[in-house]
Amino acid sequence: MAGTTTVLVVATVAVTPLVAASASPVAPPVQSPTACGPAVALTNSSFEQPVVPSDNWQQRLDSEVPGWSTTATDHLIEIWRHPFQDIEAGSGEQYAELNAEQASTLYQDVATLPGQTLRWQLQHRGRNGTDVMQVNIGSPTGSLVSQGTLSDDNTAWVTHAGTYTVPAGQTTTRFAFEAVSSYGGNPVEGNFLDGISFGTGACIETTLATRPSSGTTVDVGDVLTYTVTAANRGGNPAQDSTLTAELPVGTTFVPGSIEALSGGSATPVTDTLGDDAGGYDATARTVAVHVGDDADAGAGGSIQSGESRGMSYRVTVDRSAAMTALTAQAETTFTEPLSRTPSTSTATPETHLVAPAADLSAVARLASAPPLPGHRVRFEATVAAGGPQTAISSRLSMQVPTGLSHIVVTGSTGPCPITADTATCALGDLAPGTSTAVTLTGDVPADRQPGTPVTLTITASSAVHDPTPADATASITALTIAPVPPAPPTATPTATPTATPTATPTATPTATPTATPTATPTATPTATPTATPTATPTATPTATPTSSPEPTPRTEATSSTNPTPTATPMHAPGPSAGSVATRTGSTAPTATATATFSRSPDSLAIPTSSPHPTAPPTEGPTADAATHAGVGLADQNSTSSGDRRTSHSPEPSSRTVDRIIEDLKQIASGVEPVTVVLVRDGSFPLIILVLLVLFLAVQRELDRADPKLALAPLHEDPRLQFWRPQRARQSATENPDQRRSSQAPKSSPDHYHRHPSRND
Repeated sequence: MAGTTTVLVVATVAVTPLVAASASPVAPPVQSPTACGPAVALTNSSFEQPVVPSDNWQQRLDSEVPGWSTTATDHLIEIWRHPFQDIEAGSGEQYAELNAEQASTLYQDVATLPGQTLRWQLQHRGRNGTDVMQVNIGSPTGSLVSQGTLSDDNTAWVTHAGTYTVPAGQTTTRFAFEAVSSYGGNPVEGNFLDGISFGTGACIETTLATRPSSGTTVDVGDVLTYTVTAANRGGNPAQDSTLTAELPVGTTFVPGSIEALSGGSATPVTDTLGDDAGGYDATARTVAVHVGDDADAGAGGSIQSGESRGMSYRVTVDRSAAMTALTAQAETTFTEPLSRTPSTSTATPETHLVAPAADLSAVARLASAPPLPGHRVRFEATVAAGGPQTAISSRLSMQVPTGLSHIVVTGSTGPCPITADTATCALGDLAPGTSTAVTLTGDVPADRQPGTPVTLTITASSAVHDPTPADATASITALTIAPVPPAPPTATPTATPTATPTATPTATPTATPTATPTATPTATPTATPTATPTATPTATPTATPTSSPEPTPRTEATSSTNPTPTATPMHAPGPSAGSVATRTGSTAPTATATATFSRSPDSLAIPTSSPHPTAPPTEGPTADAATHAGVGLADQNSTSSGDRRTSHSPEPSSRTVDRIIEDLKQIASGVEPVTVVLVRDGSFPLIILVLLVLFLAVQRELDRADPKLALAPLHEDPRLQFWRPQRARQSATENPDQRRSSQAPKSSPDHYHRHPSRND
């Protein structure tokens, strides 16, 4: 800047670097949030106007830059916006270069009162190296007084400050910055300026705003957003600035909702104090944020004159706040730079009324068996009131299941109307802790396919706000099940029919009973059995009961078949028919039956019938064969084939029949399939005896036909030691009598073993 400048000498001059004052233990005075009073302050102190594009610079006429003027002949003021050339602004977003196109002086004129003590502050930085400038204050019409010479390099912004007392009679004061020198001697480059203030002390106005706005009614569960703003209406920065807000009673802090506000932008702040510039104190229930330039986790920064800083946070209205008023408070604490004393600015409290709340919950369940086609299904819905206030005019809406017919919905007060597939039940007023039930019944269509869902959806509501409406809606889905088929009737086992039709059983009792029947067997089987049976003879046993009170029953049996019947060897493959002997008594009833034995015990089908009159005991071949086979007929003695003894046996009891059936199954499991003709005549015990006689007759024929018998156990279990004859190859010329003589006696324990479970 060319020429000579005349400055006024001010009586009191202080040039000191900015030093943060320590916090006072004394409670700071409370400042009115709206009455800052007249202030001496600069306009556009941080060169934020006009706005320059980001990462760029501009030269503008001083008439276009609010508040500032220049002594340069071209009237140009150069403004930079960070981060142009990687230089950040000292305050805000923009800063000025004192040396634009020539060395000159930037200044502002402000109205002052004589005797006022004004404070000035600025940030200075060199551009390419160390630049030098001078601070001058005085009357615009007189000489300006130097407040000091500032010399700083280009590594960082440096803050300088001082005070000035307005002399008597001076009502306008000029605050000026004169370029002295630049690094390298280039007069058009150097001396960056930012964060300038000159005037009275800092004055903060704090405001508190809420969404929704104060005075409105809110509901339990609503989320309120509070915004605290601190605006510096004074002439100097408010240092060590911190915003603090206390949560209203009846609210809960929303984690992660704190933001620091500056220049229209929001920066998230963590909830933990000490991590960054703010946080939430759960014990004190307060939210605090350090704001302003250079704010960090340890202390607040400076809010420049004419600038604002703020914070926001959110809370949720608790159930306990229903029908109460919520009152929120906020304040700004800062240090006033002129007096160097802590100050507090409080905001006008925000108040909200909380409406009543009644929490309703609904539950649906299937109250019957799963949906079954052609049957009725029943659902039940329960509505419970959780308070804190009474649920006025409660009601339940049901979306009835589709496809059901004859639907009936019944509540505590009676049937509920159904309109357009929706049933609505009036439940009345539900006090906290009470509940009520509603039922729905309907018919499942008979043609409903299994697996088809049946869904019921319910929603409970009332005239009072429900803070948790999610649990007032419930739904249940039940899948249609398949009809259960009726239990099949108990099948009566039937005998496997053979190629030869069975005969109809007949009973022919004779008029004259025989007191002492004798057994005279006449049938003699052939020595050499053939592989294929030639006939299926019919057994017609005839018994003659005696009329004596103490008869000695005997049975005389004769064969009515061919004297030389054929039988299938036991080892022959496949099923084959066996010959059946016909035994005749003088007075016994006659019966013929058909049955088939197979290898598996489970396949032995024994026909069942009603009990038959008591049958006479048997002897001779029947008793002998039974003893021979070891099937457990009571106390029967047998000899060789040439010796016949009479044995007496009472009528088989049900337990004896069960044993006989079990023995037949065990025997059948160890022999080759043998087909026996059996026809029921209504006498179950007689049929069992006939089956036993037929089976043992075949066994005897095999024994006679083959003298070389080898016995092998059929089961490893010692309790099931039945024996199966194994035939060895024999000579065709061997005499049957020799074969019989070579065999062990039938009664020998080495030949046949009794069932171990029987008692002789």
